Amino acid sequence: FETPPTTQGVEDLVRSLCRHRRFRQRLVRRRWLWHYWEDSPGFDPAQHLAENPVQLGGQELQERVSKLLTTGMDPTRPPWSATFYPNYSDEDGHKGAILFRLHHSMGDGFVWRV
Repeated sequence: FETPPTTQGVEDLVRSLCRHRRFRQRLVRRRWLWHYWEDSPGFDPAQHLAENPVQLGGQELQERVSKLLTTGMDPTRPPWSATFYPNYSDEDGHKGAILFRLHHSMGDGFVWRV
């Protein structure tokens, strides 16, 4: 970003994503049968958003992304998260970063049928 987003702006973005039902659902795994989606009880978008105020550059952010992508997701919650880095800056002048992590099943073309 040329101007880093505000915490409120990122929270608003996450809430707007949660208007889509899939962001409020978790994947249920059943033995011997197909998996299915169900509404997550007590869903709260704030549980999926973290703010990390540490000062980061490009290399440090890449290292954090690598670590994050090698950790599993909580199967009891909708399979996505967002981390906001308001103090990120790189050598090209970009400021602020938002890392969205989605389970691949959320991007399946059949999931987004209207």
